[in-house]
Amino acid sequence: MNFLKQHNVFLKILSLFVAVFLWSYVVLTDNPPKTQTFPNLTVQTVGVENLDERDLTVVTTEDPKITLKVTGTSKDMAQLSVNDIKAEVDLSNIQEAGVYYIQPTITIDKDTDSISFEPRRLQITVENVVSKDVPVRVTTMNNLSEDRLVGTLTPSQETIQITGAESIVSTVGYALLTVDLDNISKNIAQTCRVTLYTEEDTLVDSPWVTPETDTLDVTIGVNHVVTLPLQVSLISSADLTSDMVETTISPGSVRVYGESDAVSALTSLSLGSIDLGQIEKDGEQVKLSIKLPEGVHLMDGEPKQASVQITMKDDITRTVEVSSISLKDTSEEAEKPIVTLNTSSVNVEVVGKANAVSKVTAENIQVEATFDSSALGAGTHEVSAQVTVQADGVNVRTEEVTVSITIVAQEEEEEGS
Repeated sequence: MNFLKQHNVFLKILSLFVAVFLWSYVVLTDNPPKTQTFPNLTVQTVGVENLDERDLTVVTTEDPKITLKVTGTSKDMAQLSVNDIKAEVDLSNIQEAGVYYIQPTITIDKDTDSISFEPRRLQITVENVVSKDVPVRVTTMNNLSEDRLVGTLTPSQETIQITGAESIVSTVGYALLTVDLDNISKNIAQTCRVTLYTEEDTLVDSPWVTPETDTLDVTIGVNHVVTLPLQVSLISSADLTSDMVETTISPGSVRVYGESDAVSALTSLSLGSIDLGQIEKDGEQVKLSIKLPEGVHLMDGEPKQASVQITMKDDITRTVEVSSISLKDTSEEAEKPIVTLNTSSVNVEVVGKANAVSKVTAENIQVEATFDSSALGAGTHEVSAQVTVQADGVNVRTEEVTVSITIVAQEEEEEGS
């Protein structure tokens, strides 16, 4: 009894240890510890608004993630879900651009014994926010109908401001607007989405750069395409008139384009004029430039010049006045009477190719009156004269003409003398 009294404190402590041991045994047996792993747990960034105030921005390819391990009782771990976990990295103290390694803060709304995570620090890249102006370019998709052609594509502004992370902004070369030409037949404005590209024409698809506006308007100027015949005017010369020739124009027509007002009133295009006095041979070709009114243009592939062939018409008739008329007396009398020509000139019709006929003059035509003075006797007579022409490709249509002559007998002549 004395022993128990002397060692009462010791026995109490021993009893406590035994009780704790027995309790732990029961707990460990009925509710053992357990570790739960949460891979790829997204870490939220806080303090971003503080970066905005300093013209800074976080640049990451994806949200930072960690692998989290939580140890606790089986009962607590069975009730633990990702919704009970908050993982954050605080950026509010960052003052300038750079690469930072920051340890995330983990908060769990459940009882736990221990937590661990990897990586222990997250790499956070912070860049300056900058702005710059880039040119606006316009391209098209789909096609207009065959009788329409894109004229002008005018964006509502020539440059656009972009803002974002410095490393991304520096890669942007231009902003592109894509116009859809499907079902467009007249001038119209179209709203187009702004996309950003490098100078090497690579799409810049990044959330860390944005244009000042997502869309811009493009005014589309639509040209009308028409086919117009070519025409030429002829300047008649003294001998060769426009009704004596035919023209063949090659090509006969060309395709042109222009705004509706410019082309709707056109029925043909002029090549100018040709002076027929300069044309010397049948089938001669003359090159002339195609004259275009203001605002009208040739389609690609159409010639800038046309060839005009001048063809002389056949059976062209021309009347030539001939005053040189010769007389031929076939009388066999030794002494022939005096014969006087009373007709001063005759009109002779020649026929042939226009260019040949146009060159015929009175010098090329011979008119000869043949008669027998003995048979006719003294007096005034109407006699036939034969007509011939000395010119290649030309014939006389009037082979005979009538002239007046007066025959004076020898006796009359002597009496008169």
